[in-house]
Amino acid sequence: MVSVLIGVATEQMVSKALEEAVTRVSKKLAQGKKLTGAETAILFLSYVLKKVDAVDKGVDDLKSYVDARFESIEKRIGGVEQRIGSLEKRIDGIEHRIDLVYNEVSSIKTDIIKIMRELLEREHVV
Repeated sequence: MVSVLIGVATEQMVSKALEEAVTRVSKKLAQGKKLTGAETAILFLSYVLKKVDAVDKGVDDLKSYVDARFESIEKRIGGVEQRIGSLEKRIDGIEHRIDLVYNEVSSIKTDIIKIMRELLEREHVV
């Protein structure tokens, strides 16, 4: 944690120092004075850092967009899972009713066979 704080503080100090150096070099440039190699390097470094910051922002924006899309997809999947659970319950209920109907039909079939057997036995006995 301390190293992170030191890193942030160091980054802020370097950023502030670079800002001040760029301001001085910009004033010198505005006055039409010739820049040294170090001053040119400072301007170039400032330019590169701004571009890197822009890329970082673009990456952060893209990450936010992708995270939002994944979150949306996860919500949709959750909704589908709920519907699947509901359908599974309905199918279980239908299967139970089919089992009841099957048992009832089987019972009726057994009764019909029994009645037919009794009728056949009566016809042969008479």
